[in-house]
Amino acid sequence: MIDDSIDLENNVTESEDVTESEDVTESEDVTESEDVTESEDVTESEDVTESEDSSESTLSSEENAALMEISSLPGVGPVTTKKLQDAGIYTILDIAVRGPTDIADATSFETDKAVELCNKARLKLVEIGKFEKDFVTATEIYDRRQKIERISTGSSNLDELLIGGVETQAVTEFYGEFGSGKTQICHTLCLNVQLPVEDGGLSAGAIYIDTENTFRPERLRDIAVERGMDPDEALGKIIVAKAFTSSHQELLVGELGKVIEDSNA
Repeated sequence: MIDDSIDLENNVTESEDVTESEDVTESEDVTESEDVTESEDVTESEDVTESEDSSESTLSSEENAALMEISSLPGVGPVTTKKLQDAGIYTILDIAVRGPTDIADATSFETDKAVELCNKARLKLVEIGKFEKDFVTATEIYDRRQKIERISTGSSNLDELLIGGVETQAVTEFYGEFGSGKTQICHTLCLNVQLPVEDGGLSAGAIYIDTENTFRPERLRDIAVERGMDPDEALGKIIVAKAFTSSHQELLVGELGKVIEDSNA
């Protein structure tokens, strides 16, 4: 997608268009498609945030898993559960994240039923502290924002535009013409997220969704060697999936939660 000769430091300037929004939960593995970078274990949801008053910390992993099961929703039986699972929807978080339109298309449910399922899932997630309440105080938002971390892009100019780098708990989108450096930034972030916090990383891994067959592991190896990283270890911390159509990309995004959960197990 981009010329190998691109110097990220010198080619990313104030003219880069950067959009950030704050309504996404990201966790420790970075998800990156060609034009979108997400930070910290990305669950690809639009309104998922950890609640401060959650009792989750007192629950075992088995108890948390049970709370997330689709069958834990009131009025949802085995037939509905199986249809959802056949469509790649395994938890109540998956239901809330994908939304009624996507669920209706994937399962052939009536729209009203899909809306009802999403509402039940959201209420359940609020109840167990996985989603924020609909109304919160400014203090709660402030406290949450104090937990935001940033990943360096490798460019001091771009980091300055982003006020320190790519934020966690947000979606950051890079867009521009062919050869403007979008793919280079995503490749660089796959490595930078693995760096220690003091060096601009999160000591984490990445997920890269390749939408235009531009992912190049050999380029990552070269960058890793230049930075004194073990190239084999660095590549081992990057999970890659190729999307062949926009629908396939949506399907891959819908599976991210389970992939991240499995990789963190």
